[in-house]
Amino acid sequence: MTSESTGKCLVCGTETKNRCSACVKAGIDLFFCSPEHQKFVWPVHRYFCGPGKANPWTWPALTPDEAREALEKLDVKPGLYLAPISEPTINDSGLACLVRIYLYLLRFPPPNVPPPPSAEIPVLYHLSGDAYTFKLDIRTEGWRTPLLHRLSALASWQRSPTSREYDDAVCEHIRPDIIRYLDEVVIPADPEAGRKVRQAFVSLTSQCFEALERRRRSSSSSQ
Repeated sequence: MTSESTGKCLVCGTETKNRCSACVKAGIDLFFCSPEHQKFVWPVHRYFCGPGKANPWTWPALTPDEAREALEKLDVKPGLYLAPISEPTINDSGLACLVRIYLYLLRFPPPNVPPPPSAEIPVLYHLSGDAYTFKLDIRTEGWRTPLLHRLSALASWQRSPTSREYDDAVCEHIRPDIIRYLDEVVIPADPEAGRKVRQAFVSLTSQCFEALERRRRSSSSSQ
């Protein structure tokens, strides 16, 4: 996965010539400084890797089981988390994203049962949940695809059973890189939508990352 051009690793920000060869064929450069970092993102990235999926970012269709369960549960209220819908909305992944989140909430309805371990949460839940929560819009192809690929690294950390290994990368590169991309690319290109996405992203991740920073500082001081 080596090229003549260089870019920053999606996970840690290290300058590298290594990039995903399948995504190059789709016309988008995704750089990884090492096989380990590419492997870390792969559980999420594999759904959106290569021509026909990577650029523009295309969400996979519902599986037959998901579609069947969705039809069986049409009369069940989503409660406070999602409003009933009758057709796809402008939200990023449309009906498929909402149905995946809805089905997850039906299986693990808070606060009646404790949430399952992150490793057991369906792989697309974190990413589709992020896309919906951060107010991404299907009408923004110019910046939407690169932003979603950046979010895939965050989603990999969210669901990984070894996520603490990547705490430093998340704090020092992944989250700041998303904010930088919003500030330098998205907001100048699409001010109204960009500010909404940035506000939602910062607001909804601040508490988690403040706790993460405290954990890192505590771990450093005890060594």
